[in-house]
Amino acid sequence: VIWRMGTEILLHHPETRDDDINSFHSQMKNIGLKIYLKVCLEHAFHMLCGGNLDEAHRGLTVAESWRYGGTYSQQELLKFIQAYRALLDYCTWCKKRSMMSKEDLEDHTETTVSQDLHNYFRQAFVTMQEIFKNPGVWDPFVISCVDMLEFYEDHEEALKLLEFYAYDKLFVPNPNAFVYLYTFLKKHQAEEKAIMKVLKSLHQHVPSHQLMLEFLELLEKSKKQKHCKLGLTVSFTLLDYPDWKNNLDVWKLLVKQMSKAANLKRTEWIQKQWELRINWWPDFHFSVSQAKKNFIEQRSLAYRKALVAGVLQGKGSIYFKRICRRWKIAKKSKLKRMKKFVVKHSLVQCE
Repeated sequence: VIWRMGTEILLHHPETRDDDINSFHSQMKNIGLKIYLKVCLEHAFHMLCGGNLDEAHRGLTVAESWRYGGTYSQQELLKFIQAYRALLDYCTWCKKRSMMSKEDLEDHTETTVSQDLHNYFRQAFVTMQEIFKNPGVWDPFVISCVDMLEFYEDHEEALKLLEFYAYDKLFVPNPNAFVYLYTFLKKHQAEEKAIMKVLKSLHQHVPSHQLMLEFLELLEKSKKQKHCKLGLTVSFTLLDYPDWKNNLDVWKLLVKQMSKAANLKRTEWIQKQWELRINWWPDFHFSVSQAKKNFIEQRSLAYRKALVAGVLQGKGSIYFKRICRRWKIAKKSKLKRMKKFVVKHSLVQCE
């Protein structure tokens, strides 16, 4: 209680100096053996906020060698101490890397500069490898490791780490892990099949993620029927979310996937998605006010939505009829294409 209250008072007092906080933490370390590791960790965070990386590193190194009681909670805290000390080793590695000349970076011989850099890499990497054996969300530590491995051109080990972090059951489902893996694969121009696998996993965890648009584009390019079916699922799911509601690209891709499914005589795929939304999509997407607003603000969007509404609800769709009425005045050729598409693919005729 004294530690918590004292910390809050010092952090919020306008006349508090760094020396006051350092002195207080030192006293707490001496009298609070059971909270020693917590105090050390908090003190390190405070020094980091002040830009004192070296002092924070020294404090964590001392804390790492401290032993008292050996309780489970203290062992867990010790892992955090080790993890953040390793992260500071990485920060030092980055600092030294930025100070190296172009000649040093291109020279693969064991110079003093490169050896010093490699020592910090080993310190950080070995500790982090041990940390990754424990369940948790280790995002900053994983991307730090990948950065170092890429510098040494060990792409295979970096990929292995990212796949382990994304798919191993040791870790809780973490969307960021799939984003890191996707970014790495794109950077190294991996096959589309590998990228689609990662994006499919991301879709299962965050179906409204911004990368789903790229996933849809990859699915649309594929000639496989299973990808057409999945593309419909991803498209419909994205449009369930307000942030994607008026995204023209998604509506375009949905029209293409619906057309493809109809040509494959797989209208039941469309029907299945529509049945899940039939009670709320009309008000969400296909209301009279939406038709008026879309036509005024973005006619390309209104056109695609009218196609979808016509397929899902038939020519009797309020949205479809309103847009048709407006296109009748504005552009008759557009109206003709709309009606032809709906007549060909409408689900109402298939029932």
